[in-house]
Amino acid sequence: MAAKIQLGNSVLCDYVAKGEGNKAILVNTYSGDVIAQTLPAMLGFGVFVETFTPALAKLTGEVTVSLDGQKLLSFQTEIAPNNGTEPAIIAITQFQALVQKDCDLEVSLRIPGFRVATVLKKRIRQQAVAMNPSPILPGLPGGRSLSVPPKKATSP
Repeated sequence: MAAKIQLGNSVLCDYVAKGEGNKAILVNTYSGDVIAQTLPAMLGFGVFVETFTPALAKLTGEVTVSLDGQKLLSFQTEIAPNNGTEPAIIAITQFQALVQKDCDLEVSLRIPGFRVATVLKKRIRQQAVAMNPSPILPGLPGGRSLSVPPKKATSP
């Protein structure tokens, strides 16, 4: 039987950027379902994946993104030789998806000699989005910002 691909964090977001110190910046991450105000809609996504799969030599894999089982995009990725203790990062900076109706978005990783791994799966659905007051500043609906004047210096 083929070996299992060892995964770490897998995150769906709006965009993945490279930050200082070779860190990944994940913009607007999705912790649950993806909620769209209306469908059909053109939605933008980014994907960040860590794999801890040991490799004695460079591995070439294939990442596939699908909507309800229909392939949306597919590309080759490489995993450098490693001992499996540090993550190899796979990032899709951003891609667009025309979502016609409620569906499942699935990202899978195929590496020869390993079982295909479902990296992440998210439900995309249409739902009205209420603009509730901010939980941090309850008096500010819809996330409006608050300007706070600087404190005046006091004399001793």
